[in-house]
Amino acid sequence: MQIETFCIHRQNIHKTQWASEHFPSIDNLQNDEVLLKIEKYAFTANNISYITTGDKLGYWQFFPSQQADWGKVPVWGFATVEASAHERVAVGERFYGYFPMASHLLVQAGKVKTHGFFDVMPHRANLPAIYNQYLNVQQDELYEAGKEAFQAIFRPLFTTSFLLEAFMVSHDFFGATQIVLTSASSKTAFALASLLKAYQKTSANPFKIVGLTSTNNEPFVAGLGCYDTLITYSNLPTLPQEKTVVIDFAGNQTLHYDLQAHIGDNLTYNCLVGAVHWDKGTADKMPPNKGKFFFAPTHAEQFLQTWGRDVFQKRLSEAWHSFATQASDWIHIEIAQDKNRLSEVYQTLLAGKYPAKNGFIFAH
Repeated sequence: MQIETFCIHRQNIHKTQWASEHFPSIDNLQNDEVLLKIEKYAFTANNISYITTGDKLGYWQFFPSQQADWGKVPVWGFATVEASAHERVAVGERFYGYFPMASHLLVQAGKVKTHGFFDVMPHRANLPAIYNQYLNVQQDELYEAGKEAFQAIFRPLFTTSFLLEAFMVSHDFFGATQIVLTSASSKTAFALASLLKAYQKTSANPFKIVGLTSTNNEPFVAGLGCYDTLITYSNLPTLPQEKTVVIDFAGNQTLHYDLQAHIGDNLTYNCLVGAVHWDKGTADKMPPNKGKFFFAPTHAEQFLQTWGRDVFQKRLSEAWHSFATQASDWIHIEIAQDKNRLSEVYQTLLAGKYPAKNGFIFAH
């Protein structure tokens, strides 16, 4: 059989192609191998971050390409078991997890439990475990049958937001009285803002949630109701000069420099999360406080150890369902099956021009 895969040129990420890879007969699966037919997956600015940091953070290693210089972009979505050589993974079962932008994925099922399994292929052994787990939708506390598209788009982003909030709470927000989120229209940013908004109601130490956004996205972000204050990038000097945590989703070094020049010694913590403005990662004047990168898988492992899996899942599930109820109408979901449309959306996201109010799903 032939597996179709959307690939990115690793040295020129504007260059893409659909590649066809040969796969042996499904009758010849080895012990514990499982062939997953990928049904649908989301593609967001988060996936652009996977591409731009693919070599540095190892994202190209999850799904090695058979072609030199080309890479398979990891995405989050749903798949059905088409063939299985593992006695506890049945044909027809459906799983949520981490996939290439492809029609199929061959995994080796290990650590199989009722709620799912891990891919224990040798090339994934040293990669973060959270990316290697596949969750059975029938046992998944976060799953809702009517909201698969919403889940594919938001669940990985929301999980990062959930971990960010837990990290900030565990450090008492580093003594800040305002939390500034750059690229406030990005989905991870406003998911975090919604969590912070809920936490405000019980916090003994009042803090403001400030969103920085472009003029074009200001009406959309204002309509979300997640931020106490909304400031456009051109109005940055109006940001109050008080104890501040910056949580950066933009990756724009010029913005960082301007922020730090304005806030000065009031910057108590500089948290680097994303690179929505990936093409502005360098500047003539680099900020003095380079910040600390927030790698979600590392923090997930830490909180799993601190809280235990049951408590972690319970807290995540409760927060997720509250957010999903609140945010289901915040975006318009586009579902496409046209390969050309996927290529168009990729280029639009790469240019930072895909509308903030939209979410994209590709279905095979």
